Amino acid sequence: MFVATWHFVVAAASMLGLELLIREFWDSKDERFLVQVAAGVVIPLSVWYIATGVGILRWKNWSRISALVLNWVNLISAAFMFRRLPGNLAGILSALASCLVIWWLSVGATKAKFQIRTPNS
Repeated sequence: MFVATWHFVVAAASMLGLELLIREFWDSKDERFLVQVAAGVVIPLSVWYIATGVGILRWKNWSRISALVLNWVNLISAAFMFRRLPGNLAGILSALASCLVIWWLSVGATKAKFQIRTPNS
């Protein structure tokens, strides 16, 4: 449950950050292109996180693979964030949560649960 919730929280936080960015810089013609590019990245990524969270709740194997990719990318980006902002609490919590998700998805019992084939799946 935590793993699916984590993916929903990341999507919500990303959309909130985009909303704040739009409110701050939309009126500036110089920054509008940057806001549009950010929206073009954040919106599909948020949809991917939400779809992954739903797949995890339904124990779909594709969602396990998707979650591993998303969380490894998050962990790598957090490592780069640490280099720029060493005391960033959000980056530390994000990295720790991603490590927990990666660990849980790599446990043998979890892998087996995702790979069980049922007639309705």
